[in-house]
Amino acid sequence: MTSKVHLQGVLVIIPLVWLVGTAVAAGITAWPTELSTGEMVTIDITDLENGSTFSLLVEAVLTPPSTTFQFRASSFQMPLGLDGGVIDGYAENVVWARVAAKKGSTTVSVREERPDGIFQVSQDFSISPGTFEYLLIEGERREVSAPVLSRLQLTGTKQGPATSRITFIVDGIKSGTFTVRAYVNGTDVMNQVIRVVPRSTDEGQGGGGVILPEPPLTSLTPTILSTPLPGRVTPHTFTSVDGIVTVTASIEYLVILRIANQTAPTGWLLAMPPYQLVPETATFTAPAVITFNLSSLSIETPLFISLQERGDWRMLPSRIEGGQISADISRGGVYGVMTLASTISEEPIMTRVGEDDLIRPPASPLVAFPVLVTTGALVLFIALRFRQRGKRI
Repeated sequence: MTSKVHLQGVLVIIPLVWLVGTAVAAGITAWPTELSTGEMVTIDITDLENGSTFSLLVEAVLTPPSTTFQFRASSFQMPLGLDGGVIDGYAENVVWARVAAKKGSTTVSVREERPDGIFQVSQDFSISPGTFEYLLIEGERREVSAPVLSRLQLTGTKQGPATSRITFIVDGIKSGTFTVRAYVNGTDVMNQVIRVVPRSTDEGQGGGGVILPEPPLTSLTPTILSTPLPGRVTPHTFTSVDGIVTVTASIEYLVILRIANQTAPTGWLLAMPPYQLVPETATFTAPAVITFNLSSLSIETPLFISLQERGDWRMLPSRIEGGQISADISRGGVYGVMTLASTISEEPIMTRVGEDDLIRPPASPLVAFPVLVTTGALVLFIALRFRQRGKRI
């Protein structure tokens, strides 16, 4: 499954942090700010609660001197466990690409040739505390004159110590920069640029990686994002690492994270895991569009997109076309694809609202029951009154 997006090359390694129902409390820092290939990156974590979903993001553009490329995080030490873990990989401008991870005797490796130049894969991989021998993404460039955009994401529910240290050795990129970002409860709490400098033995051998310009730091500030200048921001398309969700919005910076530990309201069911648009406080000057790819679903019941607001879910007018479902949105937040629970026997009601197909659930039996009781009592009361009058006459 692929979704064409307008992006400039990025490499992403994401283990993630979602503190359900609590304020952001975890602290995350990454260092050093400069290193050479073969040296270590350290990420310190404090006050991260169990049951969170943990996410760490590394971004870079890869422009190797040859047609092949590789970014490798070796000796990746994870003192945390990630229950229900998933490895997602993405690469753009490739003939073929491979995502691989090795931990102990377990190896996950997925390789695909991509005629359209876009590689996407998602693989279940529950992660216990310990050391990965490597996490890598590699492949062959399609257009030698253009950089490779690549992403690697680990996602899962955190178990383990509240304070810990993640370390890995950087391989496969000889010069350039990459950015390490961390998210807690959908908030960008760490944004560290790390510069890769050539070793003396690498001089004259060509660069390993040339990185995208960093987005302006103000674009990461919610107050700036919520009040962009009219006419100054053109629409951009952003995509989740697994390629399921795309958002087209007039904003310079947006991250789409798959999240866990969410439940649907009574009478509804989540058709797939929900996703969060980060920053959650971002608003769009013009209506944005969120789209979910439905090709992985076999559900035949009507679907609709919902937005979570203060713990409750609100149904949005939704359009289904060509194996996708879309809705107009005005801000960041948590969005999910819902269907009606199988416990509701009535058929859902479809209404036409402009050009949108709006799906709304039927009235709950628990809501209709008091109305029926009240109506029945009123009819019985009137009948008894008429009967008494008849006796008097």
